[in-house]
Amino acid sequence: MGWKKVVLSLINTPLRSLGARVVPHREYQQMELLRENIDKPSTFELGGRSYRQFAHNYNCGWPFLASATERSVELAIADR
Repeated sequence: MGWKKVVLSLINTPLRSLGARVVPHREYQQMELLRENIDKPSTFELGGRSYRQFAHNYNCGWPFLASATERSVELAIADR
């Protein structure tokens, strides 16, 4: 574990009981992007057709739904 993760762990351990945590700036930016786009479905084009990306707790990048994996695309195509 890198030193940054150690520091975050030491800071976040007592905050956990309050339901709070300190996050790196990059993670905060990703969460903000998620909040802005939460009601907008993610879509992609393939062969002139529009597909909606599949999203589920067990099938996403980090943070939840802010970044999708290739599985999000595979399942959308397989579902057609």
